[in-house]
Amino acid sequence: MNKNHLQSTSSAFTSTLLKALKKKTSSRFLRLYSSDGQRSTRMECDENTTCAEICQQFSCDVITLQIGNYHFRQLKSETSPLAILHDFCRILTMSDENENESSQALEDILSYTDSPAFRHIFSFFLGRPRIRAKSTLTSDILSEEVVIRKGKLIHSWQNARAVFYNSNIRLQTKNNQDEALQIRNMKVDIYESKKGRSLRLKDDDNCFLIIFQRPNILEAWFSRAQQVEKSNHVDASDEQLTLIPEQILNNEARIQILNLRRNSLISRPPTEKSLAPLGYIDDLYRVHSLQVIDLSANQILSFPIQLTLLSHLRQLNLSSNYISSVPNECSNMRRLQYLNLSNNQLDSLPDSISELQNLQSLDISFNQFSQRVGDLKIQKIDLRRNVLGTSFRLDIENITHLDLRDNSMVSTVHLTNLRFLKVIHCERLQLTSLHLSGESLTHVYADHNLLDSLVVMPLPQNLQTLSLSFNHFQNLPDWISDCPNLTFLRANNNGLVALPERIFFSPSLRSIFAFVNEIENLPDFGEENCLETLILYKNKISHLPKHFFSVLPRLRQLNISSNFIELLPYFDGSSFCRLQILRAANNYLTENSVPVIVNMKHLKTIDLSHNRLNSFDDSALSSLELLEDLNLSSNRLTRLADCLALLPCLQVLRAHSNQLVHVPELQGAGQLHTIDLSSNNISLGTLQFKAPPNLRHFDVTCNSGDFNTENFPENSDMHTKMNTINISEEPHNLFGFQIGVSGSRGMKNKQCIRQVRVENTFGFIDGGSNSYMASSICRFLTSYLRENPSSDIRSILLRCHCELGEEGERLGASVMIIRLHEKHIELASTGTMSAAVARHQKLKTIVNGKYEIDDDEYSRIREAHGFVDEENRINGVIGTSRQIGHFSTFPVVLPTHSYKNIELSERIEGLIVANSTVWNMLSMEDLSMVFQNNRSPIVVAKKIQDQLQSYDYGGNSNILVLRRIKPQMTFNGFSTISSSSMTPEIRETFSRPKIDEQLVLAVPAMILPEYHPSPPGPSTVPQSTVVPPPPPPPIPATRHRTPSPPPPPLPLSTPPPVSSEHEEINIHQSATSSSYTLSIDRFYSSSSTVSSRKQFNETRDLLSKSLKLSPPNTVTFNI
Repeated sequence: MNKNHLQSTSSAFTSTLLKALKKKTSSRFLRLYSSDGQRSTRMECDENTTCAEICQQFSCDVITLQIGNYHFRQLKSETSPLAILHDFCRILTMSDENENESSQALEDILSYTDSPAFRHIFSFFLGRPRIRAKSTLTSDILSEEVVIRKGKLIHSWQNARAVFYNSNIRLQTKNNQDEALQIRNMKVDIYESKKGRSLRLKDDDNCFLIIFQRPNILEAWFSRAQQVEKSNHVDASDEQLTLIPEQILNNEARIQILNLRRNSLISRPPTEKSLAPLGYIDDLYRVHSLQVIDLSANQILSFPIQLTLLSHLRQLNLSSNYISSVPNECSNMRRLQYLNLSNNQLDSLPDSISELQNLQSLDISFNQFSQRVGDLKIQKIDLRRNVLGTSFRLDIENITHLDLRDNSMVSTVHLTNLRFLKVIHCERLQLTSLHLSGESLTHVYADHNLLDSLVVMPLPQNLQTLSLSFNHFQNLPDWISDCPNLTFLRANNNGLVALPERIFFSPSLRSIFAFVNEIENLPDFGEENCLETLILYKNKISHLPKHFFSVLPRLRQLNISSNFIELLPYFDGSSFCRLQILRAANNYLTENSVPVIVNMKHLKTIDLSHNRLNSFDDSALSSLELLEDLNLSSNRLTRLADCLALLPCLQVLRAHSNQLVHVPELQGAGQLHTIDLSSNNISLGTLQFKAPPNLRHFDVTCNSGDFNTENFPENSDMHTKMNTINISEEPHNLFGFQIGVSGSRGMKNKQCIRQVRVENTFGFIDGGSNSYMASSICRFLTSYLRENPSSDIRSILLRCHCELGEEGERLGASVMIIRLHEKHIELASTGTMSAAVARHQKLKTIVNGKYEIDDDEYSRIREAHGFVDEENRINGVIGTSRQIGHFSTFPVVLPTHSYKNIELSERIEGLIVANSTVWNMLSMEDLSMVFQNNRSPIVVAKKIQDQLQSYDYGGNSNILVLRRIKPQMTFNGFSTISSSSMTPEIRETFSRPKIDEQLVLAVPAMILPEYHPSPPGPSTVPQSTVVPPPPPPPIPATRHRTPSPPPPPLPLSTPPPVSSEHEEINIHQSATSSSYTLSIDRFYSSSSTVSSRKQFNETRDLLSKSLKLSPPNTVTFNI
């Protein structure tokens, strides 16, 4: 994005904008707030009205601007507030295409600025805003009439008045004696005296008993006293402070730890005299007891030299300010151990900093350092996101922790001279060469680079963690197997063809992550293996080693999904097995592996979806007493075992896209709350289902018949507990598109990703980790779309942003709005949501929500005074710079949107919309294959979710699939035929149509197979060679709406004509589309046309009735 979009004020844009708006309006009402923010007034002004004129009218000295209820900025007297407001609204209406929205959209947002709710986004204050304090700084005064007793030996009671202010209790007796008690230095409790319950304050010299005339006041005073008792820690962060409170500077409590982060504090301006009111950063030198100070995220323009006078200071945090240099006086802070100067404008440090003998940790990340930082004697240094050169070396001998992340120009790192280096972070560089000393090395993180080798000398005997994911390794170094303390190895997303030969002989290795590689075989295992986690999905493994489970007694998590495995190695249960999570989806497993699985008694999660299981039943199945999650979807199952109801811990059962005819008795499964039996062969009209007591989700979509909740004889109120029961006979269609939705909470208890639909408009909301934000936006969108069904979807996004109110100050969400029309589709999105359109059997991204911080985005964030943490989160909490909400981070985070308007031509087959994790973990090839191989959008959405969970994703997911409805069946041509002349082969063809196993048809009554490609073999048969085919396996079903048994053969009810004829019926795929065509070809020598047509009509009716297709009058027939 062009960085000009994000400047908070721009005179060029403002002048252009004002000229465009001047024709429509010459003035506008501006809302102005009192200094305490409790009252407001409206003033009519135009673009020529200045702050000086407003101050004169309201008798105030200054106009203060606040954005996002966060920082305050005093405006100059000649500034036009209305011009600033216009420019602010223009930035809000910016789109991804670098164009301004229409003047109407801008006018809409400007009209909303007068609303009181807009105060949380943008507001003007008359004068300097007042301080809002927390309980630790509360200025509330408590005053009560009391009876006090003083002394340990001589006891005398007298009447007095007690005043509680800050951390002091002042006692004023009748004889005008006044005594102040420092609560922080005394012990406070409640004491039972002879005169009643009292508040006791005691130190080494004195003891005070205070009895209140109003007994109910005692608890309030005791609670207040406990808050300040012996506390030397003051937290005044996020208090909107423009000056430091007086009670801090008085230092009556001997404050040692002071947190002032995220305020609007500044250093004393040069024009201010030293006798000016206290409260600037420079005045902190008065608090001599300070040891820890946090001044991050304020508005400090230069290093506060006065802080160097604090002789006890040990930790100083000045990050996220505007400091461009460090003075030589910093060497006076002799006791300083930790110094944080990150996210400033530094490019060098003074030589005097080397005189800080006690300094151990220095954070200068997110600055402009391009070379060495000086001769320091420190242990930890953070150089993240600077502008370091291509080759990096360091001469700090005592360094133990080094962070070089996100220096995009660094390609070579040679640190063999750093003998004491323990931890190094060098992720997201351009590394092609990495050389390290192994003498003290314990943790190496080098992900997201271009490495194909790693040099560490000598052998790192202390190495515990090695992370090399997203590189170019084909083979890992052999010395990894010899590291005696290595516990964690991550090498996913490389080009590995094999793991080191002796890797499984390591006595200490606990976890291996090697998914998304090219591994074909696993090396041998040692006898004493400590491996607990093995993640190998999306490789090319065809088999596991013999005795695999026996030699891995400590293995707890195994993921071998998306490989070519046909059979799990034998395991009889005689040896101990701790395996708890088994994911083996997308393989070629059959029911022969079931006896192996049931012998693993500690299993909690089993994922066998997308395999070739004809059954999942075993006499020992009920012994899986810890099983919680079972996924058997997309197999060839015709029934489920009745003993599943005997599993005491079973919570989730998924078996969609099979050939199930009946629902097993599951009433005894007391913990079962989710059942997914969609896309099976179940007759819902006759279903008698006894629901488990805790059932909450029951999905039987894409089955046959109408579901009736009255068929729950023993659970008549069960359906009232359901979240969703979707049992529509046909997937709902809209403008010729079928709709499929799938969502899951995963392993989380909260649903942070939500969908909303009102007529032809869909809304997607991703609240990140905040479910309340997602629910709030969902409610607003539902209400607003019902009242404004034709409102522009871009305006809806902006209105949603503005309506967040106080919630939007620190929280935000990604939102996508989709509106489907008859001839086109609109998409407006801000955030991480992505969408892809299917065209010509390929998926193409049209809205890309993937967020990457490139050089331009990095520069923009710096100019907006934001920062990025070690996990690439903006300001430490936000995953992307495009979201609604997060008012306080403006202009770092903006509701900048992407807008697409796509014509729905015949070439467009459908649309997939999903949250960011789907696009990050699944490739476009994976998504395209699922979309093309399944005609039902519901099945497509569910299989995408299955594949996501098979890759160990345990978070929220939400998927929307729109699929264009294709013609179900077409009859081409007609002729008469003599049935007696049919050969047996032709009769068999006539009675049971041929189905291509690689194709899936969305015909409501047709039982169709799921495509399972054959596993790779050593050789193939030439096309010219004719080999008798083996007996075909049972055909699985992906969707069906007919009860068992399968359709009977077509009866021959028409008498044959006299002439010699023959007839063929075939189902084949159209050359121009993915739909099926049924052709009935009759060849005859002589026959009446009327007789031929009559026979064709009868054949058509019988065929439709036999296959349970749509009624003949609703099917298109081309004769």
